[in-house]
Amino acid sequence: SKSSSKSSSKSSSKSSSSQCGCNWTGPLSSWPMHASRHCPIARITCPIPGCNHTCPRSEMKAHVGSPKCVKAAVVSQVETQMNGFLGELKKQMKKEVERQVSQLKKEKGRLEARVQSEMDARLELQEENHGLRREVRCLKKRVEQMSAMATQRSIDDAAVTAAVATEGGVPLQGESKHKKKKKRSYSSALGASPASSSLDGASSSTDSEDAKKRKKNKRRKKRRHSNIEESEGRMRAISTDSTEHGMVRHSG
Repeated sequence: SKSSSKSSSKSSSKSSSSQCGCNWTGPLSSWPMHASRHCPIARITCPIPGCNHTCPRSEMKAHVGSPKCVKAAVVSQVETQMNGFLGELKKQMKKEVERQVSQLKKEKGRLEARVQSEMDARLELQEENHGLRREVRCLKKRVEQMSAMATQRSIDDAAVTAAVATEGGVPLQGESKHKKKKKRSYSSALGASPASSSLDGASSSTDSEDAKKRKKNKRRKKRRHSNIEESEGRMRAISTDSTEHGMVRHSG
């Protein structure tokens, strides 16, 4: 039985190798090692890096060093070098892009801060402008009030002087020269009577008193006009100071 099994194993190994075209004989257990290392008809891959050609082991010696194998190896080497160069270039480009992006972000932050500061300054200027406009309006109202008070005061002074003149017998400015001539002609007509001398003396005394009152009234008018002019000059100075102050603050 043992002899029959051995014969059967030998026969089986011979039959399998003969089917593949290999004349190797031996135990069936050593067939995998023979097929992977020594079998001349087993297909193997070219050991040259970059050449992926496959052929039987018996033909590999003729393939190694052939133009096809050398070309495949050179192409593979160039591809590997190119891939390495491209990878390094990608890394460098990535670093450069990241550096530029960081610089742009910093520049963006600086520009945003500058824009914000300019906006704040513009808002402050607008608020200051509104404040100056309010001050100008208040000053205008004050000037108008002072001018109204001055005109009212001049009207009151004129009324007072008119009342004083009417009470003291001094003629008003509106009295015409024609009336004065009538009075003089009337007084000259009365001069023929004996009592005309006394009337002339009384009229001369009243004329002197009227002249004094006229002088006083003229002095009062001059003082009133000077006071009005002074008040108007003060108001003009105040208005000019306010406008110049507003312009200086606006330009600053």
